Amino acid sequence: MDSRIVAVDHVYLEASRDALDQLTWFYGELAQLDAVDDVATKHQVCFRSARLELRVRLVDTPRGESVACRVTILVDCLED
Repeated sequence: MDSRIVAVDHVYLEASRDALDQLTWFYGELAQLDAVDDVATKHQVCFRSARLELRVRLVDTPRGESVACRVTILVDCLED
């Protein structure tokens, strides 16, 4: 598989600061993206698949997304 992230370029999202554990579980364990530790800070967490990165900025008040489908992540088996 080339990249689990289907996007034209890197993807940037925002999430609440207290969502770090859920983000790590969802993108790291469930979606099986690789954590990019050298980019992670208390303000940002980053996951990678092949050359594409999904960066999540951790903020007090995340902005709502107006884009219906911001990113697609491919998985081997949806049931698993």
